[in-house]
Amino acid sequence: MTHPDSTMTTEQNAATSAAARVRPFTAGDTVRHAPTKETWILACDEERGEVMPCGWPMCIAKASDCSLVTAAPDEERTVMLKTWAEKQGSESNRDWRTLTARRQWPNSD
Repeated sequence: MTHPDSTMTTEQNAATSAAARVRPFTAGDTVRHAPTKETWILACDEERGEVMPCGWPMCIAKASDCSLVTAAPDEERTVMLKTWAEKQGSESNRDWRTLTARRQWPNSD
């Protein structure tokens, strides 16, 4: 499949984007998801090459399909992780973003 912005395939473009990244994505980063052409704010840090955006429905996407739009400052990352880690209610215990943020946020014990 050819990427609309170049002669590279979508897979080649994603691999190039991932290789160009200096750091893994973190909570609060704004990214562009190439397959859906959506702009997302990430709920938690990238793990195992995967990212999880805020919003509904919950989804998990390959980090290699994303490109950084705006990097979140450390303070914003902390606030985002804390917000997701502190979610309450029956749904929060089944939401992977909440469970991941609880593990990643250092004060969530």
